[in-house]
Amino acid sequence: MRFIGVDLAWSNHNPSGVAVVRGDQHGLCSEWTASITGVEEIAARLQPLQGDWMMAIDAPLVVPNCDGTRPCDRELSRRYGRYHAGCHPANRRKLGAIAPAERLVRQLAGSDVKRLHEPPGSRRIGGRWAFEVYPHPAMIELFRLDRIVKYKRGRVGERRAGLRRLSQLLRQYLPQLDPPLRSNAASEALFGTDPADLRGRALKRFEDCLDAVFCAYLAAHCWAWGSERNFAIGDGTHGSITLPSGRRESTERS
Repeated sequence: MRFIGVDLAWSNHNPSGVAVVRGDQHGLCSEWTASITGVEEIAARLQPLQGDWMMAIDAPLVVPNCDGTRPCDRELSRRYGRYHAGCHPANRRKLGAIAPAERLVRQLAGSDVKRLHEPPGSRRIGGRWAFEVYPHPAMIELFRLDRIVKYKRGRVGERRAGLRRLSQLLRQYLPQLDPPLRSNAASEALFGTDPADLRGRALKRFEDCLDAVFCAYLAAHCWAWGSERNFAIGDGTHGSITLPSGRRESTERS
């Protein structure tokens, strides 16, 4: 089984982070991460993948509203605002008539990819599925943080410090969770990168790839546990975001 994470840019002209992880309920390993520009290029990289897979996309997937914000974004901000994990308003005025995530799923429709609007009722379902995630509240859940790690904005030094902290958290916690992401050459090459050596576009690519790996892990977690340890905010009509339920129920391996 493969698990795909996409930190999808809201503009087709900006690069997105893409990660592919392979494994099962006993353990996962990273196959590759990349910075890719354009929905069409992302689809071209994913279409040759064989077998079943689940894809977690960090971008609005269902956006019926022309302006304002979706109910799921508003509810997520209400629940996680105290952790500084609120959502940006998603609407078609910002994202276009067809949101980039929806365009990506349409590009992959020939690969039998279907949208998943809530965690499956059973574990380890087969097929190819795509669903929306949001890393900040997911990290609050899985890592039991009191506040998000801030690495998206600020001065370069602040972003580097945040990315260093994020990389440390991923390296520390993902091997302990169930299923575990085991260390290999691909993951060590990413997590071992020192953001102090990066600037400009290279720093942004590093950020996107870290987010993509975490999204790929969220896809694996949803597949491994289904609705037992995942939940959705919203619905398939107005938009939904799937999150792990880590704060309420331990997902660490015994």
